[in-house]
Amino acid sequence: MDYMNIQYSFIKKFDSWKKLGIVIRPSFKKKWMNSHVAVPYAEKISKDKFKIYFCIRDKKNRSHIVSCNLNLKKKELVKKIDSKIILNPGKLGEFDETGVTPTWVLNKNNKKMLFYVGWRPAGSVRLSLFIGLAIKNKNSKKFKKIGNYPILDRSKIDPYLTATLSIIKEKNIYKMWYVSGEGWIKQKNNQTLPKYNIKYAESKDGINWIRSGTVCLNFKSNSEFAIARPSVIKLKNLYFMWYCYKSINQEYKIGLAVSKNGKKWKRFDNCCKSLNDKRNNWEKDMLAYPHVVKRNNELLMFYNGNGYGKTGIALAKLNLKI
Repeated sequence: MDYMNIQYSFIKKFDSWKKLGIVIRPSFKKKWMNSHVAVPYAEKISKDKFKIYFCIRDKKNRSHIVSCNLNLKKKELVKKIDSKIILNPGKLGEFDETGVTPTWVLNKNNKKMLFYVGWRPAGSVRLSLFIGLAIKNKNSKKFKKIGNYPILDRSKIDPYLTATLSIIKEKNIYKMWYVSGEGWIKQKNNQTLPKYNIKYAESKDGINWIRSGTVCLNFKSNSEFAIARPSVIKLKNLYFMWYCYKSINQEYKIGLAVSKNGKKWKRFDNCCKSLNDKRNNWEKDMLAYPHVVKRNNELLMFYNGNGYGKTGIALAKLNLKI
């Protein structure tokens, strides 16, 4: 099956998501917690148990990473969050001084590798963001940053920014799909918007990455300026990527792309109608930051609604009929 000849009728089978509603509410027990439960990453612990990583903002609007457990068999709902911080923002002047956002977790040699996005102010533009890495040993309670520097810093390939990502290991090679900045847009009110798409990188150890500049997902119109939070899985020898995208006059919606080799992709955004309907008030303006995991013969998607995670983390389910 050539990537350009993937049949729409086949991909259409992936447009029958059933929305199960919010599973983690933005309701907090600890004083430092102020708003948002954003950018979920679901780590499968067992058939029905998942550890959900996400970030919460404090009263200074700085994001901190926490996690909590969900048992889907019991249909649990996290009503009050009482989690301990597992990763804090960096020190003054560091690349992550004003916030850290989770994006992926790798298990390697009895260690957990937490890839995150670090935020800080950036002068003439709204912000600066780059990918960092923290590691937790088997017996440790907290993640420790590998240093006060990003692992995907500015380069010839990525001169503006790097952000949310997805990783798959195949034949001793780690494959990464990540957000890469293409520049900035200055609006009439002097506000600035970052412009970013999805690129590809490879690594042998998960720490040192080779970036070739391969663009996997690019803008489909002149008004589209953001493609974010790739979530990649492999099914039937094809790569499937869910992500969110937005345009000048349209907030984030969830999209789908398919590839045979992981580098050349074809977008099928029309096959996400069951996700992008606006039946619920908490997601009527935005659907963002999807993370998709496979459980038996179904896919589970954890995602955010309005306000970039201000209304909670939701769950949708898709029965695999392929």
